[in-house]
Amino acid sequence: MQDSMNRGRLTARSIISRHDAVKEIAERIGRPDETEKESANRVSHLVGYALKQGHLATQPNGGFILGEVVAWARDKWPGRFTDLPAVVSDDVLDGIVCRDFMDMVVLPATLEKCHAQINQQHHQIAELSDALQAAKTEFERLRTDAMKWWDLCEKNRINGGKR
Repeated sequence: MQDSMNRGRLTARSIISRHDAVKEIAERIGRPDETEKESANRVSHLVGYALKQGHLATQPNGGFILGEVVAWARDKWPGRFTDLPAVVSDDVLDGIVCRDFMDMVVLPATLEKCHAQINQQHHQIAELSDALQAAKTEFERLRTDAMKWWDLCEKNRINGGKR
C-alpha cells in the first residue's frame, strides 16, 4: 500500500480492504518483541473494537475509506501516519447506527458551535415540555368524557339484551 500511495494511486477517498488497513498500521506500530503476525492480530482486534465503538465504519463492500482509517490511526498513534492522506472534517461524526433507519449524531467542531447547539436544544426541550403538559391536560379533559361514553355504551349493551 505504501508504494502505491507514493505513486499517487490512492487518495483519502480510496476504498481499501481490512487486510491492507491492518497490514499498513501493523507495519508502523509493531513492537520489537512481537512478530508481524502478532502485531497484525493486535491491530485487527483494535480495528474490530473501533468498528463496534463507531470510530470506524465499513463500506457496503466491507472495505474502509483510507482517509477515515488514517484519521483514526493518527488519533490513536500521534505522529505515525502524517504522510498518509486523512479525511478531516469540520464536524465529527460521533456515531452512526444503521437499522431500518439512519440515526446519526453530529458533534460541533468548535466551542461556540457547542454553546449554540446547547442553547437550541434547551429551547427545544422547553417547547416539548410545554407541548407535553398541554397534551396531559387535554388527555385528562377527554378522559372524563371517554369514561362517560364507555359507561353509556355498557348500559346500552345491557339494556339492548332485555328486549
